[in-house]
Amino acid sequence: MSSSQATSEAIPTVASPARLHYFEGRGLAESVRLMLAATETEFEFVPVTTHEAFLALRDSGRLLFGQLPLLEIDGLNLVQSMAMVRYLARRGHLYGATPEDAVEADMIADSIRDALRAFTSLPFARDRTAAIDAAAAAAAKYFPRFEAILERAPASSVYFVGAKLTYPDVTLVELTCYALEVLGHDVLDAYPCLAAHHAAMVALPGIAAYLASPQRYKLGDAVYVEQVNRVLGR
Repeated sequence: MSSSQATSEAIPTVASPARLHYFEGRGLAESVRLMLAATETEFEFVPVTTHEAFLALRDSGRLLFGQLPLLEIDGLNLVQSMAMVRYLARRGHLYGATPEDAVEADMIADSIRDALRAFTSLPFARDRTAAIDAAAAAAAKYFPRFEAILERAPASSVYFVGAKLTYPDVTLVELTCYALEVLGHDVLDAYPCLAAHHAAMVALPGIAAYLASPQRYKLGDAVYVEQVNRVLGR
């Protein structure tokens, strides 16, 4: 065996950290950040702050549909935030143990995504009062449904599917974090299972570290909206 062969076998290959490209804000990348955190996947955030940087990314061919966010991971260029979330779920074994678990996880996650739209669109609303009312209506519509699903979980579990952590649990904590910030700290009082779920999720090491880190952006404001418009050339 040559010395070069011995060296290559003795030193394991270290994968490059994932790279997430997006505006300097939560937006559609927040679900991805939380999944990276939940799976304790190391990543580098690459802020896209100028129109020229956005055009360079688009012209590089890495943005399949010409949109952000972009996640570079495992040699792939992933676009569409829920595709990223599901890829990370499969990669991190957060997709359930059976096909039945997986489809249940998908149904719940898609419903959470529907509810999230009322919150992620808030920074862009012209009438903030009406937008907050819409967010409250979304919570009133969806929270009882999520509460009912969680009530069916085994007594020892706070999770949605199969008594184990799956990716809709991570997606839900994004929603409950938004609701607590936008609608007030008593918004979960009528939903004990949701409250227990939220408490358990924010205590997970990866998520707790992310929420306390500088990588966690504040709620979007006029500065964030101006940046998004500038980057997209609007």
